Amino acid sequence: MRKLNIVLCLLISLVLTGCFNNKKDDDVTNDDDVLITVCRGQQEISDGIEANFRYEITSKNNNVLSLVSTETIETSDIEYLESAKKSMEDTHSIYKDIKYYEYEITVDDNKLVSTVDIDYSKIDIDKLISIDKANENIVVDGKVNLNYLKNMYESLGSVCVDK
Repeated sequence: MRKLNIVLCLLISLVLTGCFNNKKDDDVTNDDDVLITVCRGQQEISDGIEANFRYEITSKNNNVLSLVSTETIETSDIEYLESAKKSMEDTHSIYKDIKYYEYEITVDDNKLVSTVDIDYSKIDIDKLISIDKANENIVVDGKVNLNYLKNMYESLGSVCVDK
């Protein structure tokens, strides 16, 4: 059980910090319209433990303006959910003093829901990088790059669709 918690925390941490993707992409769109991209994925962590991920990305000109991440874990194992909650809180707590980075983690019955809301148009990107260098992997010219973020989520098994 402890091994699953560590793997889960690591996965969530990597998803949030972007350290899965070191690929550089020079493609920048010239579209002035705001674009909404939704990335969804799911994973069976182990027998009876299911995780679902939804990332809603708002961007303009290939620069991410905001990200709302909703991750759920469902299982009848309440101990597992409480342990996963603690691990997620530890992961997100390093960002607790950063303005425009908000998170909430709740456990209700057999479901854990983690919601992260990041306003990248206002957040201090340099501060994010100083807390975790892996955040550099999704930043180009001081802004979070949509293509990098989508590539990262897709490399984790999510399917991303522009709306």
